Amino acid sequence: MKLSDRPLRERNAARTRLALLDALVTRLRSRSFADVGVKELCREVGISEPTFFNHFGSKGALLEYFISLWSVSVQCRGCELSGVERLELLFELSGEAIGKNPGLMQEIIAHQISVRRQPVSYPLNCAERLQRYPELADACDHDPQTVPEMVMEALKQARAAGELRDDVDLELALVQVMAVFFGVPAAEPHAARATAVYRAALKATLGALTVR
Repeated sequence: MKLSDRPLRERNAARTRLALLDALVTRLRSRSFADVGVKELCREVGISEPTFFNHFGSKGALLEYFISLWSVSVQCRGCELSGVERLELLFELSGEAIGKNPGLMQEIIAHQISVRRQPVSYPLNCAERLQRYPELADACDHDPQTVPEMVMEALKQARAAGELRDDVDLELALVQVMAVFFGVPAAEPHAARATAVYRAALKATLGALTVR
C-alpha cells in the first residue's frame, strides 16, 4: 500500500498530527514538557488551538501518540524474531531513541506517573504509519501497542517456545522487565550509555527467567 492510495483527508490529518509531534520532540531536546505550550505548537504547525484538540484530547496525548507510532516500527522489525529476541530489539531501539532524544523518555515516564492509569495506545490511521515509516511495507498491518502490551506478548511467546522456564509467572516477569525499561532512563544520566545499560540490565533480568 502507498501513501498516495490513502484518502486526502486521512493524509492531511496524518501530516498535521506528525508535525505537532515533531514540534514537541524538537522542543523537548532543550526544554521540559511543562514549559512547552499548546499555543506555540499550533503556531509552529500553522493551525488553531481548536484544531489541535480535534486531533489530541490533551498535550499529554502527544506522548502517547509517540509511543503508539514507535510501537509500530518495533513490531514491524521484530515480527519474525523469537520472544527473547523481540525483547532485546525493544530495548535496543529504546536505547537508540533515548540517545536521539534524551529528555523524551523522562517526560513519558513523568506523564505516566502523573496520570495514574495504565498506559493506553493512541489510535493511528494508515497514512500516519506510511508517512512516518515509508521504508516499512507492512506498517499498516500492525496496530499500535503500549510498551507493557509488547513486553507481555514477547514474554508469552518466549515461554511458549521454551525460552523461559515453564514456571515463570508472566505478570511478575512483566513487572520486572518494565522496571528495567522505565528505571534505566531515570537512573542513567548519560543518554549515550543508555543502550549498553539496557543490554546489561535486560540480560540480568532474563537470566533469572530463562531455562538453564
